[in-house]
Amino acid sequence: MNLETWIRLAALPHLGLMAAGATMFRVTDFARHSASLPLFLRQLFRVYLGFIAGLLLSMTLACAFLAPELASGGVLARSVCGA
Repeated sequence: MNLETWIRLAALPHLGLMAAGATMFRVTDFARHSASLPLFLRQLFRVYLGFIAGLLLSMTLACAFLAPELASGGVLARSVCGA
């Protein structure tokens, strides 16, 4: 397999992490546990979770659709892959 294929396959674990994160709310009864927190902390957790979900989604889309550019070895591609 070439590097582009490996990069495209790297989108699958990102999807798995997003699916696990989506089920986390139901499995851990997040709403009940977070209800006792002050409003600021509840909002802070939502921001954190939204940031993580956005990052996973953007990396999934980048791996799936920008694999040739990421495999090219340019400075931007190395920076994104290193991050």
